Amino acid sequence: MHVASARAGVHASLPSYQPAGFSFTGPIKYKPGQITISFKSNSDNQRNFSITQSASSWDSQTLLENYVTPTGQPYQTDEVSGKTIYIYGTSNATWVDGGIWYNVQGNSSLNSAQLLRLADSI
Repeated sequence: MHVASARAGVHASLPSYQPAGFSFTGPIKYKPGQITISFKSNSDNQRNFSITQSASSWDSQTLLENYVTPTGQPYQTDEVSGKTIYIYGTSNATWVDGGIWYNVQGNSSLNSAQLLRLADSI
């Protein structure tokens, strides 16, 4: 992760929480300003999710207006450790913190509690 962070120019980190039934699947993908880490189900080939971390000047309100609302999907707003987390679609979450935009997406079937715990662990 340190090499990918240095090459992408983004101070990214791995979550300390990993939802039960999922494993990290490498390699870590990166490009200037962005890092993506992926996880897959241990029991089937359908469920997976990725966490993309991108450099951003957005705040929570800008994220809501420019990203969450335009998806047209229902969303809920939660607070965890001072971060505003938007959970949208079936199992996606996004938030900004310290100049980094975090986006969890995929076909994971993660519930709100798991997504919030994941967000809190980064």
